[in-house]
Amino acid sequence: MPIIISRFSDPYINLSIGTYITQMVKRSLSNTLFLCSSHHGVFVGRYQNIWKECNMAAMRQDSIPLIRRDTGGGACYVDRGNRLFSFVEANTDPQPKKYFPVIINAVNSLNLNGYTASMQGSNDIVIHKGTEARKRKISGSAFTFDGYVFRHHGTMLINVDKEKLETYLTPSAEELQSKGITSVRARITNLTDINPDITANDFDRSLINAYRNQVKLSQDGDIFILDEHTIHDFITDKEAYKNILARYQSDDFIYNENPDFTHRIEHQFSFGKLEILLLCVKNKISSCEIFTKSLDIKLIAALKDTFINKDYRHDTIDLIEKELLTKLGHRYVEKIQEFSSYMRTLHKNVAVNARKPDYFSEEYAASRNAFIAAAKQNAQIVKIDSLPISAKGPDGMDLFIDIAVMGNLNTCTKLVFHFSAIHGIEGFAGAGIQCELLTNSIPLPEKTAIIFVHGLNPFGMAWNRRVNESNIDLNRNLVASHEKRESPKLYASIDSIVNPKSITPFNQQAYQEICDKHGHSAIRSALAGGQYDYPEGLFYGGKEIAEGPRVFLNWCDALFMQLQRDLSQLSFVIIDVHTGLGEFAVDTLLTNEETAKKLFPIFGKKISLEKQADTGGYKIKGKFGDYLAQHLCRVAKVQPESILVITQEFGTRPEKEVFQALYDENMHFHHTKRNPEKYNPCGPAGQRMLYSFFPAEPSWRADIVSRGRELVETSLQIQIKKMK
Repeated sequence: MPIIISRFSDPYINLSIGTYITQMVKRSLSNTLFLCSSHHGVFVGRYQNIWKECNMAAMRQDSIPLIRRDTGGGACYVDRGNRLFSFVEANTDPQPKKYFPVIINAVNSLNLNGYTASMQGSNDIVIHKGTEARKRKISGSAFTFDGYVFRHHGTMLINVDKEKLETYLTPSAEELQSKGITSVRARITNLTDINPDITANDFDRSLINAYRNQVKLSQDGDIFILDEHTIHDFITDKEAYKNILARYQSDDFIYNENPDFTHRIEHQFSFGKLEILLLCVKNKISSCEIFTKSLDIKLIAALKDTFINKDYRHDTIDLIEKELLTKLGHRYVEKIQEFSSYMRTLHKNVAVNARKPDYFSEEYAASRNAFIAAAKQNAQIVKIDSLPISAKGPDGMDLFIDIAVMGNLNTCTKLVFHFSAIHGIEGFAGAGIQCELLTNSIPLPEKTAIIFVHGLNPFGMAWNRRVNESNIDLNRNLVASHEKRESPKLYASIDSIVNPKSITPFNQQAYQEICDKHGHSAIRSALAGGQYDYPEGLFYGGKEIAEGPRVFLNWCDALFMQLQRDLSQLSFVIIDVHTGLGEFAVDTLLTNEETAKKLFPIFGKKISLEKQADTGGYKIKGKFGDYLAQHLCRVAKVQPESILVITQEFGTRPEKEVFQALYDENMHFHHTKRNPEKYNPCGPAGQRMLYSFFPAEPSWRADIVSRGRELVETSLQIQIKKMK
């Protein structure tokens, strides 16, 4: 049966029949052309990210089914005006472009009113008239190859609903720009736009004739019509067909869900754009997902397999390259070398930085032990205190705020506070800086002292969360007494989007609509500025001062009372280490306008006003550093101009990735909180948070240690009282 035509309209059935035919070809070693049409639906490639390529909200609203192919390539909307075809052949060394002349000849044999079809790029067929520059797509193709059977799957736009096509497909702006167009509809055309008299039957006859000429078939007896009456005889292995259909209809296959990852690599290679998502647990790659429109299925599958169970480090690239060359052979040398070369550029500093000692930990207990051990070994440390809090870590672990005092508090005239983990999971970066400073010591100028505070939010560190045990963001928690704990009015409009009540992918479409309505800056300000009415929501500031800050402030008060000295002549520098915003491994020093004026001559462009740089141009309410400064003015009787408050913010991942990690972790934590044993801080959501706020790249960690030390050393030298 070299030519099979399906009369079914169910897209899952037609896809299953196509796969069943592929298995038949493997057994019979014959070639087949398969033709069908389906009622409306969106087909996506095997390795496509549906949340980027499809308007899932509109599809759900209109009950448009999503169908995932085994082949590569891009997304396509199908309805009765879209003809689907597959060329299937037994071949261990296929030529992907073999059947394009068949399709082009079939189209050009139709009455196109002076238009001509030709191939463009690696998988598109376009139509144009004469030498006109504008070429519009009428067909796209994708391929799959299992080592024995090659399948070329394609679509032909006969009379598809272009308005719906544009509604349900959402290609990236980058992709549209690369093709010199502004929309999907501007890029495509139907054959009926060229000649309204062309029908699907016309195309079928033309394609069948061109295929017969290609494979030297006779004109009679080679077409089999597949419908509800003939399918039972056609499907001889009914169990195999049943399993194929169940797979295509299953949510696991359709949605290909792997939203939890810790590393994201995106790059345009010569063989296609790849978006590689890796889940690393304790720096070992435990799973890999690759999204792409690349038609080189064999290479993508090999890449995906080769990443698994590898250590996430620089020399792993050499191992991956070697395995890929062994698996794929000499035909793939250039592609493999291109991939390996790019991957090495991502880690170009690793070899240099690998020789440096590692001051970092990725677990709370290890970080705490390292901090205390380094403090005990440092001869300049005069006091170590551990302040217990009531919250517990995983497995009932006790949690503490640990403090190390360096220098003589009775004689100092300047005191530097250095904080880590106000946002729990961000504390692994600040703690690493503290361990380096304690291990290698730091020259204290005369009459200076430092108070290192490790883990102001130990719960967040222990559970890989940014917030504390009550979901409180401690940097939105310390609202001044004269301010009200009020939520931005716009937060209510985004609550259901950013804080879903069940585990569901982030609804980018709904969020964008809200931004379009109210303005992007206004929505970002409402989201991240601090809210006080949604206890399970992002950026919740709480109803009162949380336990951790309260315990620390009480310790400060007791310390100052013990000193029995006039504190009013002291000057203070408060350094609060954070991660997540900005350029990778680069620090921005966020502060208020008055402090910025004083520090700009010293730090230059590293200085940025909080209201300008802090996540998009707004002021955060309830910041810990500001509250501590006000508290010192009251308790120590110092003047506000004697205190510098600096937030040292280190950039990590792109902002969208960081937000996605926050969204996923908050959603998963609250979804499982009624069954605490189900939530695992070392699970995918927690690990993604960890590497979003604390990248594993040695170059990043080495850079922040250097920059962290530089800020502390400079702060010790600053003559605050002489600044204007």
